[in-house]
Amino acid sequence: MNKDEVDRMVKEAEANAEADKKRKEVVEVRNQADSLCYQAEKTIKDMDGKGSEELVKKVEAALVTLKETLKGDDAEKIKADTEALTKPLYELSAELYKQTEAAKGPEGAAGGEKKAADDVVDAEVVDEDKK
Repeated sequence: MNKDEVDRMVKEAEANAEADKKRKEVVEVRNQADSLCYQAEKTIKDMDGKGSEELVKKVEAALVTLKETLKGDDAEKIKADTEALTKPLYELSAELYKQTEAAKGPEGAAGGEKKAADDVVDAEVVDEDKK
């Protein structure tokens, strides 16, 4: 390669740097949104009629909106819709966690005491004859 070709390639790289940066941002935002969609679907499935129908409907509506937005490449819109899904999903997850903890109830505390009473000792065996 001669010097002119190298200079031309450097200028092209500089010219495309901004476009590359924007594309990278879109890809990262899309990945976060896809991950959140998966998490929302899993949480809804885990609720399976156990939680507030109102919260589930809010999450489902925000999920549909975000999935529709993901068909495009508008990073700002994807970010906004991701935020719109995050709040109700957090509330739904918190409700699911509370229900899970309440279901454990006193059994969870008793289970912890059982484990402490097992008297398991972790030790290393040394064969004195082989020294």
